[in-house]
Amino acid sequence: MMGNRPCRVVDGERIEGAFLPIFIRNGATYHLSELKVFADGAIYSWEWGDLGGLRAKLESGRVATTFDEGARASVHRLASWRFDQVNAWITAPWRKTRIAVSCPVLRERTRWKHLR
Repeated sequence: MMGNRPCRVVDGERIEGAFLPIFIRNGATYHLSELKVFADGAIYSWEWGDLGGLRAKLESGRVATTFDEGARASVHRLASWRFDQVNAWITAPWRKTRIAVSCPVLRERTRWKHLR
């Protein structure tokens, strides 16, 4: 839903976050999911991790920034299809930048600047 922002509670403190729609590549299938980035640096994309884990997922293609022609895509319990004539409006560098600046607190953290 537009306007909703994820949050989580850690030791009684509310941690704000932001999310972006992403495709997770699992084998030969791309699954529509959400990348949740929290102000304390925690990241969730099918599992909890941190910046190093996100970097590894981007570099390995697990968090997809490009799509293979003819590959299968899926929205869990809703639909599946094959990519045909892929025309992505979001480039890999743009996606990485958007991830880096998705949460206001994270924009201030120097450790995130290398993703831009």
